[in-house]
Amino acid sequence: MEDIMRYLGRSGALLLALLSGLLVSGVIETARAAGFDQRYSVRIGDENSDGTMDAIFVKAPGSVLIPIDDLSIVVPPGVRDFILRSNGQLGFAIDGQLSAAERAATATWAATEAIDLFVRDVDLDGRIDLELTGISQVIPNHFDQIVYAPATNYGAPSVLTSENRKFSRFHEDLFRWLQNNDYFDQNAPRKITSVEPAQRYWFGSLADRDNAYLMNKWLQDCSVRYPNHFCAVSDRPPPPPCVRTVSQTDDYGNYIGTANTDICQKPVHILIYLPGAITTAADYSVFDAEARETADILERLNLTCPALPTSDAERLAQIGDLIYQHVILRNVPAADRLNSWTHEPFPGDELFNAADKTYHHYDVLTKVCDLSETNCNLANVRDSAARRYSYPAFQMQANLTTIPGGSLPVYVASPGLTSYPWAYIVPAGPINQRMIQAGPWQGGTQNVTEAPHISYPGTISRYIEQKNNALHVFTHGTGLNRAKCTLGTENRAYNIFLAAQNDLHGPKAFKTLDKQIIRYWRRTYTPNGVGDPPWSGDGNPVDIPAPHQ
Repeated sequence: MEDIMRYLGRSGALLLALLSGLLVSGVIETARAAGFDQRYSVRIGDENSDGTMDAIFVKAPGSVLIPIDDLSIVVPPGVRDFILRSNGQLGFAIDGQLSAAERAATATWAATEAIDLFVRDVDLDGRIDLELTGISQVIPNHFDQIVYAPATNYGAPSVLTSENRKFSRFHEDLFRWLQNNDYFDQNAPRKITSVEPAQRYWFGSLADRDNAYLMNKWLQDCSVRYPNHFCAVSDRPPPPPCVRTVSQTDDYGNYIGTANTDICQKPVHILIYLPGAITTAADYSVFDAEARETADILERLNLTCPALPTSDAERLAQIGDLIYQHVILRNVPAADRLNSWTHEPFPGDELFNAADKTYHHYDVLTKVCDLSETNCNLANVRDSAARRYSYPAFQMQANLTTIPGGSLPVYVASPGLTSYPWAYIVPAGPINQRMIQAGPWQGGTQNVTEAPHISYPGTISRYIEQKNNALHVFTHGTGLNRAKCTLGTENRAYNIFLAAQNDLHGPKAFKTLDKQIIRYWRRTYTPNGVGDPPWSGDGNPVDIPAPHQ
C-alpha cells in the first residue's frame, strides 16, 4: 500500500477506486468520465458500394501510464469503434455495433489524416464528445460532424449532429457583425417590392435563397457590368428560355464548371431592369434570424455597457442551445478546458485569470516531419513555423517576418471555414510579434494582440519541440476577451461569446495553419518536394476543394 501511495501521489478517491475491484490480470484500469479522446485512427472506403465514401473510426489501444512493481495502470477504451455511413444527403448515419464481417471488410480501407478530431463536452452533460472537421476533403459535399458520447463508458455512439449550414451561417453572420455593426444594413440585398414589368433580363440564379454573400456578390457584379440598368433580387421566374448552358459556382462564387440547367427551378434570381421600372427594399430574411436577434441583444447591451438583463441572458442561452448545443452563458467559465493540457506556463500566462468568464485557453500539437527525413532539423522547421507562418498570413501564404518587429496585420477565416486556406481573408486586427528569450520555451515566437484586435488581450505562442523521433509545432493560445464593453468578470455577452469562439475555432484554425507549414517545409527543404501536392497559380493547393452544397 505504501508503495502504491508513493508511486501514485494521487487522491484518496483514486486509491479507493483502485482497491475496489479494478484489478484484473495484473492490470489496473483507471476510472474516468465517459466519452471520447483523440486516440482514433480513421480509414475511408465505400462499405455499401453506393459510390460515396464512408469512414470507420478505430480506437487505439490503451497506453500504460504508471508502472507499479508488476502492475500497470492503463487507460481503457472510452467509446467503441464506429462507422459513419454516408446518407447521400450531405451527412451520415452512425453504426456503433460493428460485426466481425464489417471489421474485416473495413480492414483494408485507406487511412487518412485529413479528418481532424477535437474532443470537448459539446452539450455540457459531463461526457466528452467528438468533433470531426475536414470531412469534405476526403468525402466531398459532406458536412463536418459532432458525435455525442454514449451515456455509459465503453458504450457505442448512437447520436450525431451535422455542423450544418445553419451552424455556419449563424457564426458567419454574427462574426461579420462583430467586426462591423452596420453589416446587416450594408449587406442586405435589395428585393423588389413593386409590380415587376414583363420585360426583364437574366443575370444569375441561386439554389440557396439564404446565401446573402453570393447574392450581394452577384448584385455588385451585375451593377458593374450593366451600369445604366438596375439589378435586383426577384423570386419570380426569369424570362425564357428556362434551360440554358450556364457557368456554375460554389456557395462562395468560385467557378466549378458549366452545365445545362433549368434556371426556372431555382428559388431566387438576379434580374436586370431599366432605371425607375421598379422599387426595392432591403431584404433581411437572407440572414440567420438567430444571428440578427443575438446582434440586437448585444447592441442593446453595449449602448451603455450595463449588466446583462436576465431576460436577455436567458434568450442568449436558448440561442446557444439551438445553434450548437454549447451554452455560452451558464455559470461556468466559457473556456473549453478540454482543448488544453498541463504544461509549463508560457511567458504572459500569469496575466490572465482562468476563473474569468472571458478566459480562453487551447493547445495544438502537430507533427511536421520525422527526424529520419532529409533536412528535418530545428533550424529548418523553425524557419517554416516561426519566421514564415508565425501569424496567419493573407490566404495562408508564407511571408518572411522580422522578429521582433512592429505591428502586423492578421487575417482569419470566418467561423466554419477554418479548414480552407483560401478563406483566411477576414482582417482581425494587429498583433505584435516577439521571440521568447528565456525559460523552457526559449526560441519560440509569441504573438501579442493589440487593442484594436477583435479579441484582446491575449497571446499565441508557438514552439518547435522534438517528440517521438519527430519535430512538432506546439501552439498555445490563451487570454481574455474584450469587445466594446470594458473588460470585466461580470456577464458581458460580447466577451463571453468571443471567448467561446476562440476555444471553438482556434484549434481548428491552427490545425489548418500547421498543414500549410508542412507543405511549405516539404516544398522548401525536401528534395524534389516529395509529399507536396501541386499548387494552383493563385497560391492555393489544388487538392483542397472549396466548400459547396
